[in-house]
Amino acid sequence: MNHLFRTVLLTCLAAAAIVPAQADSIKILFNEPLFSVTPGQTDVTVLATLSNLDLVDTVYLNGDNLDIPGAVNVNDEFFTNAPFSLAPGASALLIELFRFDVPANAVAGIFTGSYELLGGVGTAAQFNVDPIGQQTFQVHIQAAPEPSSLPLLAAAVFAFLVSRRVSARRMIRTISTFAFVLVAVAIGQAATIYDTTVLAQNPVAFLPLSETSGTTANNLANSNENGTYHSVALGDPGGPDQKGGLFTPFPSYVGAQDYPAINVTTAFSIEAWVNVASAGSNALGSIFAINRAVNSTGIALWLNGNHPELGLNNGVNFAELSSGAVTDGAWNQIVVTWDQAVNGGAPLFYINGLQVGNTDANTFTGTLNLAGAPSFNIGAEFPDQNSAAGRWFNGGIEDVPFYNYRLSANQVAADFGAGTAAPEPSTLLLIGGSLVCVAAWRRK
Repeated sequence: MNHLFRTVLLTCLAAAAIVPAQADSIKILFNEPLFSVTPGQTDVTVLATLSNLDLVDTVYLNGDNLDIPGAVNVNDEFFTNAPFSLAPGASALLIELFRFDVPANAVAGIFTGSYELLGGVGTAAQFNVDPIGQQTFQVHIQAAPEPSSLPLLAAAVFAFLVSRRVSARRMIRTISTFAFVLVAVAIGQAATIYDTTVLAQNPVAFLPLSETSGTTANNLANSNENGTYHSVALGDPGGPDQKGGLFTPFPSYVGAQDYPAINVTTAFSIEAWVNVASAGSNALGSIFAINRAVNSTGIALWLNGNHPELGLNNGVNFAELSSGAVTDGAWNQIVVTWDQAVNGGAPLFYINGLQVGNTDANTFTGTLNLAGAPSFNIGAEFPDQNSAAGRWFNGGIEDVPFYNYRLSANQVAADFGAGTAAPEPSTLLLIGGSLVCVAAWRRK
């Protein structure tokens, strides 16, 4: 039966369908829980795994309903890619369900869409178009800066000064001050873009480490589960938030205790931005670790020389070293994801938004058992050991989110893009102009 005949036949039989289908006979699992897009972006592709939850009857897939708020030019690929049916307990892995474009004038925000499958359960209902599965998803439309706003504001300030017949010396001083304020605003805006992008992806913990004083490391994902600084030098410049924590061996780490939300079992993602002086700065320097004061089970993300490495322990030690390397003397985004059902149980590593390879080809398909309310540390794996055995990190760390699911490659890239967002060209122009003004002022 070809797709055209299938479509015509289902249209004719829709009204005659009389056998009701079981609710949620099909589980729909999207490849991304949240799609981060920008205004004007085209051909956003949505994949999903479809699984028949019925262990007795075949489920027939006969149509779909789709709603994407704010999207235009939606291309429904169901009849092209979906199977005619799924046998009891069977799955169709990562099929393309639809594609969509984002209008150039789309309003920034997070919007919820819905997808519904139609069909029938069992041979008697094979031509039905009853609801057999539904799932929601989110689309995060990121704000695009308006390139003309800052030049207009600068022109307004200049016109005001001219109208008041301000002296050249005073005008230079005022414009310089104004431009430096814009620099601070641009830096703060970049930090806000990154934090907003991360939070839209629902981490269970997110510590920017951007404080400049005090002992509390704020957790933007859950303010009731903040961390505590221990001998960390605050305000290390650079990175998405323009400041992080500087960690040195033996005394420096951030700790958070009794945190049930990080008790993951089958999937997780760790993200962090790090800056090290040289490859020799760390030999298993721990960036992030869960429950590692208890040696029987846990998770650790290390920097081994210039290479990220993931360690898991669930009664049996597991480690996988990435072939990718961070750049010395610069802030690098490191992401590791693990899902026992994806990539054969091997972790996926990313550096600066791009996936990199694995060195050892090890796999871990077990289920983690981290206890009811595990603890986590940043900058040390075993902070109770005031010696090299604690696996302390040597360098800068900031912006550390932890997720209880596997981030997609698109989500990792979106975080990197948000973390490296540069001031718009007009801001850079004003910054350059301000420097000229300052130079002229100091010569007078």
